[in-house]
Amino acid sequence: MHMMFGNQEDKKQTYLVFDVGSNSVAGSWVRVVPGSRPVILFTKRVFINIYENVGVPQLRFTIRNSLREVLTFLLPHAPCPPDKAFVFLSSPWYAAQTRTITYSKRHPFIFSKRFADDLVAQEFEKFQQGQHREWKKLGDGNVPLEHKTMHVKLNGYTYRDPLGKKTERVELVSFMSMMPTDIRDELEHIIHSTFHVDIDFHTSAFASYFSLAHIVDVPEDHIILDIRGETTDMVIVRNGYIEETISLPMGDHTIVRAFANQLNKKPLQVEELLSMYSAGELDEATSATIRNAKKKSLEHVESLFIKAFEQIAVRGLLPYHMYLYTQPEYRDWYYTILADSRMSQYVSLGKSFDIHDGEKMMKGKVLDEEVVLDPFIVADTFFIAAQLLEKK
Repeated sequence: MHMMFGNQEDKKQTYLVFDVGSNSVAGSWVRVVPGSRPVILFTKRVFINIYENVGVPQLRFTIRNSLREVLTFLLPHAPCPPDKAFVFLSSPWYAAQTRTITYSKRHPFIFSKRFADDLVAQEFEKFQQGQHREWKKLGDGNVPLEHKTMHVKLNGYTYRDPLGKKTERVELVSFMSMMPTDIRDELEHIIHSTFHVDIDFHTSAFASYFSLAHIVDVPEDHIILDIRGETTDMVIVRNGYIEETISLPMGDHTIVRAFANQLNKKPLQVEELLSMYSAGELDEATSATIRNAKKKSLEHVESLFIKAFEQIAVRGLLPYHMYLYTQPEYRDWYYTILADSRMSQYVSLGKSFDIHDGEKMMKGKVLDEEVVLDPFIVADTFFIAAQLLEKK
């Protein structure tokens, strides 16, 4: 039998998966076998140093170095040459928008794939031109990432399969994302210096959305909060599709800097202290110092979240369910901040967010041969496996 139809082992694919954030880079070896859950074989995340002030050029330099360092860890763990590499980006390395395109004619016409593709292509061109101005400092040009039609209405009715149907009016909602060409070229060059492999680029936010959309009990209206070092990506999902993607200029390093301000120390020293505090490795006196600084530090971060939610809620109250992707170290502190009753005025049900751990939601969707799963790599891996199945 195996001789005739081929062994499942022959069909297995081994991929390199990279997750590029604003304070770290992770790399993984991942194995995908049709009909089985994907397996994460090895993961290494390299964090960059925290600075008192940081700009994009400095971040760009440190991310390049982190990627090189990740590759040196991945090379000795190579189970075989990789079939492909996937790179997932969080802000500030991409831009995304959900755009609504409307089109109408006096006489009925048939809605076709070509017609939809042309509409979306025109809209994507406008999006690229608008974003390009903001990226001038990163060099010229940009490359498309995701380009997904989320929702189609014909004559005001939603259709899951609108192709071939007659209509006079089309409303099409499309998620679009892209990255600066210079950043793409730099990352490709560094990966190719170790592994000569085809590379696909995606946004981490879309991978998180896609992965949650494949879990049965996730409600159609929710928020995804992907918290990194310097930035947080917020995805607002309504009726099962992405309505808005927002990048907030805050993250783990905001918490560290708030503590540094309270303790009158350098952020790098404080980061180490907070890490030891979370692990219960500090003496009682130092722990007490951190506990005393905690209230004001977390209040500062909370006020930044409130300011952001206030501006977003003007366009519509936020969904009640929130899926949080963050490094485990600060997870409890984000729960404290985001579950505060002061948030309720911005939430659709008039009470504070119901917060779900993104990592726990994804557990069981992949297998791992490590003790600790990286929450971002898990979502990325599930996305890859499901995408590959959809293409078959």
